[in-house]
Amino acid sequence: LLGMVDAALAGLNGDPDRVYLTGLSYGGYGTWHLATTHPERWAAVAPLCGGGNPAHVGPMAKMQLPTWIFHGGRDPVVKVEWSYSMAAALEAAGHTGVRLTIHEDLGHDVWSRVYAGEDLYRWLLAQ
Repeated sequence: LLGMVDAALAGLNGDPDRVYLTGLSYGGYGTWHLATTHPERWAAVAPLCGGGNPAHVGPMAKMQLPTWIFHGGRDPVVKVEWSYSMAAALEAAGHTGVRLTIHEDLGHDVWSRVYAGEDLYRWLLAQ
């Protein structure tokens, strides 16, 4: 994936300081993985209904990587507690800009609402 990002940046004359990372469900897990292992690559990250390893958030917290986490409160596939755990781990590691939004009325398909609105995109572009 990093190679694809690099190729797109080079081929499209992209700005490497304005690359945003988001993913849903299993892609949310991938978002957490890439954010914790390569936080310097992203201007901001937004994992949706995915999980990560709270023990690995140190690099994100150190960089204060802008992070907005989304989850459905009624998600039967990926436990909402995993998003709470990641947010809490980031805050415990000193991250001061973590956002967590739980859509209490939604299940796993939180992305339909999040990606259809403007809030996420405005936030990303502000980073």
